[in-house]
Amino acid sequence: MNLELRLIELLSEVIKVTQQLTAAVKPAEARPHGPSNCSTGHRGIFKQQSKYNPYRVYVWDKGLQKTVSLGVHTSIAKAKKAQKEYTNGKQVRAGNGRVFQIVKAA
Repeated sequence: MNLELRLIELLSEVIKVTQQLTAAVKPAEARPHGPSNCSTGHRGIFKQQSKYNPYRVYVWDKGLQKTVSLGVHTSIAKAKKAQKEYTNGKQVRAGNGRVFQIVKAA
């Protein structure tokens, strides 16, 4: 009987610690991706041949361990805003109307 109670106590402690650690993790730890000396002078923002949405945006997501494209945007200011919103864990809407959700790594 004591062994069963101790096991239940230990499991409840493990669950509490796991919940605390999960809550402490940021939704997406990301940083702009690419060379700092790219064509626009802004890390992760690249010029492409498009009349309406000439700036393509990328970030490196540490949680996913991969580069994430945040779509194309009409200006450098909007592209930088998209990077900042993704880094802060917010939903990002690209210049072409596409919506990018924050995805947590499993």
